Amino acid sequence: MVLGYHTFLRLYYVKKVHIENLLSLAIAERAALYHLFK
Repeated sequence: MVLGYHTFLRLYYVKKVHIENLLSLAIAERAALYHLFK
């Protein structure tokens, strides 16, 4: 039970960090495009 909970937490944390990285990448790309075509 505890092992499954820890595995779930680790998967959730990894996914959360991955999603945040994708979001920040998308924002940075959008900002770069905005500066290029302004």
